[in-house]
Amino acid sequence: MDGLIIAGGAVPIPGFCARALDMSLFINAYHPAYDGGETAHTDAAVAAFGRYAARTVAQYPNIRSVEVGNEFNGNDFVSGPVRTPHLGARAGYYLALLKSVYENVKAQNPDIRIVGGEVHSIPVGYLAIDLRQGRCGVHRCAGAAHI
Repeated sequence: MDGLIIAGGAVPIPGFCARALDMSLFINAYHPAYDGGETAHTDAAVAAFGRYAARTVAQYPNIRSVEVGNEFNGNDFVSGPVRTPHLGARAGYYLALLKSVYENVKAQNPDIRIVGGEVHSIPVGYLAIDLRQGRCGVHRCAGAAHI
C-alpha cells in the first residue's frame, strides 16, 4: 500500500491528502517512464514532468506550493547526462524543468507558489549561473539552501 506512517499506522496517501490542510508538493526531476528513469533531460521528459506536476495539483487541490527538484548542483539527486556536464549546462537542464512545471502548474492554478533553486550548501558560482540564465528573475521563485 502506498501510504504514510502517521501516529503508528499507515494512512493511504489520497486519504491523508484529503484531510490535510495546506500542503507543499516536492517533486524530484525524474520519472521511470522517461529517459530511462534518469533525471529528465529530453524535451519529451521535461514536458511530461511539467504535465505530471499539473495533474498532481489538480488531483490534490489543497497543494499550495510545488518545490521542483533538489540540490541540482550536487551529484546525489541527478543522474544520467544531467550529472556529467559542467554546472552551467546543469543549470540549463534545471531551468527547463522549472519552466515546464511553472507553465503547466500555473495554467492549472495560478495561485500556487513554485519553489525552485534548492541547492546544496551555498554555491555562489552555480547560483550566479542560474541568475544570469534568468531563472529567478523570470519566475520570481523562492529558493532554499540545504546546509
